[in-house]
Amino acid sequence: MADNMAGLRTAVQMYAAIDDEIIELNRRLFTLRYNRRAQETQMVAILRNPEFVAYNKLSVSTDNSTIRVYRPLEWNKSWSLSKANLLKHLTDYFASGEIPTARGCNDYICDANAASLVATEFSIERSVAH
Repeated sequence: MADNMAGLRTAVQMYAAIDDEIIELNRRLFTLRYNRRAQETQMVAILRNPEFVAYNKLSVSTDNSTIRVYRPLEWNKSWSLSKANLLKHLTDYFASGEIPTARGCNDYICDANAASLVATEFSIERSVAH
C-alpha cells in the first residue's frame, strides 16, 4: 500500500508539473497568435492599396517560406452549416415542389449554402518550405 501511495504521489506531482507547463505554453501561444494577427492586420492594410493589387504571393527571403494572400470574394471559407440553416434549407427544399430525392436534397443544400461561404475579408497563409 505504501509503495502504491508513493507511486501515486509521484505520478500526481509529475502530472501537475506537465499540466503547469502546458498552461504556460498555452499562454505564450495566445500571445504569439495575438501578435501574429496584429501583423496580419497591418499587412492587409498595406495590401488594400491599389499598387499592391497584383500581390498574391509574398516570399520570405530569410527562410524561403511563402505567404499567400487571399483577397475578399476570391476564396471560400471552410464548409460550415448550422442546425438552423440546415433546417431552413431542408424546409425550402421540400417546399420547392420538386420530387424529393436524396441527391436533389444534398445538391440543394450545397448550392444554397455555397453563397455564405464566399469570404468577404482578406486571409493570410504562410507555407514553410522543408
